[in-house]
Amino acid sequence: MNKDNPAIRVLVVDDSSFIRNSLSKMLSAEYALETAEDGEEALGKYQQFKPDIMILDLNMPKMGGMEVINFLRKRVGDMDVYILVLTADESTYQKTMALSIGANDYLVKPFVREELIARVGVAKRQVLLLRDLRNALAEIEREMATVLSLQKKLLPEVKPELPGVNLQDLH
Repeated sequence: MNKDNPAIRVLVVDDSSFIRNSLSKMLSAEYALETAEDGEEALGKYQQFKPDIMILDLNMPKMGGMEVINFLRKRVGDMDVYILVLTADESTYQKTMALSIGANDYLVKPFVREELIARVGVAKRQVLLLRDLRNALAEIEREMATVLSLQKKLLPEVKPELPGVNLQDLH
């Protein structure tokens, strides 16, 4: 991990230790990884770890995935974390609901390893693109501040006195 391209942080949230361990083995070589076994633990890890990508089960004890998505998108206002739902629920209603409230992608268990890795790769590209856009915006804002500062230096500090001319009457 370097300063110019820090590691993508992935939070895996699933009540199945088998799924958490499997995903950890698949992804830990390329991503900084944390896991949580339910929605409540996920929100605590979210605060500390600040994930870029969250792989989220829907059906969990204490707090389910839909509640996590709602909390992050509506209460926290985080529209940046990429949420990939990974669940055994293949109903069109659940899929539509999850995507409607803020999930970015939806994958049904059992999943194909290569497809999951490809979808996390899509999420990674999205995260890196968002970082690039934010950096470009920050650079534009710095440049605009510099231009504003230079323009202010060109203006006189006091209003010029021009005999016979009333500057307030000019439109």
